[in-house]
Amino acid sequence: MGKSGGEKSRVHGALTAGGCAFGAVGFVILFLATFFVLSVLFAKFTTGGGWDWSETDIEQTRQRGTVLVAALESYRSDHGTFPGKLDALVPRYLPAIPPPAVDAPGWSYWPSKREPGFTLGVWESETYDDHLTYSYAYKEWWYDNGGF
Repeated sequence: MGKSGGEKSRVHGALTAGGCAFGAVGFVILFLATFFVLSVLFAKFTTGGGWDWSETDIEQTRQRGTVLVAALESYRSDHGTFPGKLDALVPRYLPAIPPPAVDAPGWSYWPSKREPGFTLGVWESETYDDHLTYSYAYKEWWYDNGGF
């Protein structure tokens, strides 16, 4: 026995309504998930991606920085003071300034104005959360990832 026309409509309407409701919820979930993934990728490729400084890159940057520190000390030995800029080390003390291995725009260098010394470091390019710094006063490197 077949179903009456009214019964078919109710069943079809319930399935269609349920299908649409599920489809709309599924679409919203898919849209939000896609939006989230694209937002993360956009942030990664537009902000320098400093949040993924690897331990290997940090260690390589520290090693390259140690080469800079040695060149700065040699310059001071010859001139009695540290240079005003890192470029003063090229070409006599270094063939070129070694770039940081981490994703950073370059080295930051601040010679001390009060006493012989300097601070050397690299900062993540957009948020400045990640940074690796050398202090001549303490003769040590330290790394801070902004608390993450």
